[in-house]
Amino acid sequence: MKKKFVHITLVLIIFLQGCTSTSTKHDLVKSIVSNDNYVDSMQGKPAIISGKILNSEVYPDIKEVKLTIPGFEGDETVITTQINESGQFKLVFYPKTKREVNLYPIEDVLVIRSGDSIYILKDFKDIGSTSFQGDGAILNKEISKFRGKYLGRYPTDYQQTYLDFKNSCERERANNYQRLIDFQQENLSSDDFNNWATKQIELDFCKALFHYPRQHLARSKQKLIDSSEYFSFIEKLEGNVDNSIVMADYFKVTEQFVGYQLMNLQTKYRQKIEKKDTIVDLLIDDIFSSTKNNYLAQFSLATYLNISLNSNKTDWIDKNNEQIKSKIDDAFLKNNLREHYDRINEFNKNPKRFSDAILSYGNDIEPNTRVSLNQNDKNIVKELIESNSGKVIYIDFWATWCPPCIHYMQYSKQLIDHFKNKDIEFVFICINSREDLWREKLSELKIEGNHIYCDDENTRAVRKRFGFSGVPYYLLINKEGIIVDFGLHLNPQNEYVKQQIQKLLDE
Repeated sequence: MKKKFVHITLVLIIFLQGCTSTSTKHDLVKSIVSNDNYVDSMQGKPAIISGKILNSEVYPDIKEVKLTIPGFEGDETVITTQINESGQFKLVFYPKTKREVNLYPIEDVLVIRSGDSIYILKDFKDIGSTSFQGDGAILNKEISKFRGKYLGRYPTDYQQTYLDFKNSCERERANNYQRLIDFQQENLSSDDFNNWATKQIELDFCKALFHYPRQHLARSKQKLIDSSEYFSFIEKLEGNVDNSIVMADYFKVTEQFVGYQLMNLQTKYRQKIEKKDTIVDLLIDDIFSSTKNNYLAQFSLATYLNISLNSNKTDWIDKNNEQIKSKIDDAFLKNNLREHYDRINEFNKNPKRFSDAILSYGNDIEPNTRVSLNQNDKNIVKELIESNSGKVIYIDFWATWCPPCIHYMQYSKQLIDHFKNKDIEFVFICINSREDLWREKLSELKIEGNHIYCDDENTRAVRKRFGFSGVPYYLLINKEGIIVDFGLHLNPQNEYVKQQIQKLLDE
């Protein structure tokens, strides 16, 4: 039973342990596989964001407007449009519900809903001021103005005791509420804005407190023994999550909330349990019942299911479909999960279509060596496939500053030994790192395989091609040069990886 639990929760635990970056994350399958089954009625009405950039010569390198629609891990959407010669731009998309989006370089937060049409004027000579017209203009004007006074930052002194850190966060939270009160008195703010601002202050507070235990443990080696007093802040989260607006931070904070609940459940499942037939049944029940807030319960379960889908497997969702349907009835969450599920099934039916599309971007290749320095290279993986024809290829994207990356290297050594003299190439591509530290770390690790270093330019090219936001990240390629699997679940500690490699070697 314990093994089953570990297998089911592996994807989420690995994800929570990964090292994230500020790069944009998007779902690889989503960017390649069209979803013709979804008609406008499921997407809802389109929203239109249009506007004009004034004095664009102040920032001449800015040529486009980028819309980022937050989502579950692996499900963020990015849409770009060019700014024309007169400074005008236009974007059409389907928000599906009232929600936050990011519109770079215009506004970090913009609230929009299905059917809205909003027009924005941005003067690059007065970058702190934005003019809004159309639907949601009052709310977005208030948010933009308040964000000029409120940053949502919390202490980063990770050496404090747990409760001292919590107390310092509570003081900063009180300061933030005072900023909000002052703003409300000066501006006679709307109820819509007050709802948004209260949620944002509480979400920032919860994010900081969820983040701290791992950071403090890494620095002090002191575990949080009695967590009940520290995690009492979860009541604030439960009181401020509802479907009146989908905040961008819902996705991150709910992910943190699920991670906390999951670690508690691991302790529980060490005992003998006979209430349900499978651990999956228990997981679905317990994640859903971890809060009395029904919308947070649905969001939490959707978070877990979406992250689990990043393993590119849908079978256990199929087996528990009726149970899941009985718990998730919110239209936005239900449709989001369905779309992610269908995209994974589309990929599994035809991985070659995805692989060909991903590998077709860019034509530059570098000479193949055992230790490579890429010069103006935008297609590293394609070159590796061409130079290792007929071989299985296992690729590990990593960074010198990433503890999980280094941790998993020991298991990569075991994989290399296990498949010695077999038709498989192990490749380690280092990104977001300094070259001298890369060489130093390789000398320390003493791991075989094909090692490739990416400078900043090539790191950006790799991230653009494969779309991941954190490391470690893995690709598995069959003998025909087709990417058949990708993601964090392919870490070398997972026995599944050894089985999949053997399966590909036997084909």
